Amino acid sequence: MTITARELLDTSSAHLRTLAAFLTEQLDESVARSDDTLEVRACREVLQSLTALIPKIDALTRAPRKLPRVNHARDP
Repeated sequence: MTITARELLDTSSAHLRTLAAFLTEQLDESVARSDDTLEVRACREVLQSLTALIPKIDALTRAPRKLPRVNHARDP
């Protein structure tokens, strides 16, 4: 059984939110232990990327489903 593109986008967004919440929680605990390893810094970078990506996905899901047709023909 396949899912629609909209369902795929919604599911992916939910998974990204879950990952961001998990990273936030784990990084908070790591900071409390003063762990600042290369791996922790990489996880912070992933979290920063997710924090930028999630609002973009939200904007896509709120966008109209059909975009207006644009005529690219030039006037003579």
